[in-house]
Amino acid sequence: MSRVRVPRDPGLFVHVLLRWCLAPLLIRCLSLSALLKVYTPRRQGPRHPARLQRIPRYCWLIRHWVPLGNDQVCLRRCLVLCYFLNRWGEPVAIRVGVQRTPAGQLVGHSWLTRPDGSPWRRDPQQPQFTEVAVLALDGVSGITLTRVPARDGC
Repeated sequence: MSRVRVPRDPGLFVHVLLRWCLAPLLIRCLSLSALLKVYTPRRQGPRHPARLQRIPRYCWLIRHWVPLGNDQVCLRRCLVLCYFLNRWGEPVAIRVGVQRTPAGQLVGHSWLTRPDGSPWRRDPQQPQFTEVAVLALDGVSGITLTRVPARDGC
């Protein structure tokens, strides 16, 4: 029988859990600009490198252990991570891409990048998608939506 370990930072875990659980409801009920305002920090705090390293792990634990449905996982993860990263002084943007399946359907994916466009973390799915938008969320300059010019292939 496996033992469940208590998170090292229970307050942070609960904050991540709440933002994770609210994301699907907010995605369905709010406009894009309103959704981004909810996930844009109002102020920047001091850097917390140790806490920042825990957030991806907490997202993974919540996704795999809390029975809340796993639709829109990449967007939920990006919104939660983007909120905390931008809040603690590590600016990132959400990139959104699409890909056409062999059946002809469009499938979407989102991932995080640094201000220079490099990936925040390696994402094995990202290169397969054609980027269509960049959502920059930071409490200082607000929300910026950049549409990427269309390319052949999608």
